[in-house]
Amino acid sequence: MSDSSLTPEAVMPDVHAAVSDILATVEREREREIVARRFGLYDRKETLEQIGELLGITRERVRQLEKAIMIRLKIAAEEEDKLPHVTALEKHFVRHLHEMGSVARVGDLAAKLGKGDHPERDKAHVAYVAELAPHLAVVEENDNYHHAIGIKEHHDEKAIKQHVDEIVSTIKKHGEPLSTEELHDKLSHEHPNHVRALARTSKHLAELKDRWGLAKWPSVNPKNIRDKIYVILKENGKHMHFNDIASAIKQSDF
Repeated sequence: MSDSSLTPEAVMPDVHAAVSDILATVEREREREIVARRFGLYDRKETLEQIGELLGITRERVRQLEKAIMIRLKIAAEEEDKLPHVTALEKHFVRHLHEMGSVARVGDLAAKLGKGDHPERDKAHVAYVAELAPHLAVVEENDNYHHAIGIKEHHDEKAIKQHVDEIVSTIKKHGEPLSTEELHDKLSHEHPNHVRALARTSKHLAELKDRWGLAKWPSVNPKNIRDKIYVILKENGKHMHFNDIASAIKQSDF
């Protein structure tokens, strides 16, 4: 289907151009600089200290300004006519998130939406728009969770984390890897895709051939040749010649 056959609502705005237009609504250059650098919109993300040194203000002042700017933009985004780019992009984000299980890592969603030329910039721009979008929930990255975006109508940030923790707990209790379908049977989510999406949000889990386990388990996250041999032998269920093992490793998804 060509672009000309799509309705205006179906054509997604250019994310990078939209971010530039959103930033342009911030009147003061210093404030635009703070937001762009904090989210890494045009270069790498910078700390409060780094931005403070650049602009000649304190770390705390940078934090205050960033918070005030984002609050203003979020309020504006709640009114469609003030930040129409956010409204338009949010609809497309939600459409893709529905297909991906209602929640997705920022990188996975950006890969769906971006052109792929600048993946880090794509992620930064998607994350920035999501922060402003009133109907999206954002999970910030930490030791437990990947940076992720969900549909707020289904669950807010707190609920997403609770669901992810429940999946981790279920796998720990079971003591060995579970398929997405098996996890779905043990939990109370609508669809296996939702379970898979939530599991991908956890930093404590890994998946191999649709078997989910703790990231420290070599059966789902083989990190060295010994782990890989273990996985191949377990999958095969019988003794194998070394050449056959080597061939299987080359053909595997490791």
